Amino acid sequence: MGPRLLGRREPFDPPGAPITVALRGLGVENRGRRDAFLVAGLDRYRTTEQWLDADTVVEPRDGA
Repeated sequence: MGPRLLGRREPFDPPGAPITVALRGLGVENRGRRDAFLVAGLDRYRTTEQWLDADTVVEPRDGA
């Protein structure tokens, strides 16, 4: 899989988004109405700054 980037004016299409494609490639699948992004627990922090500011270890959620 090569680089997958969205251009500044390129529309965001969740099913074809680079992160979604990458997660599928890692074997993460949707569960019911929860997409792979949620299943992987990546919804905890929506921005890079939030990940960098996190002062605790992210533990898996039950059922994740």
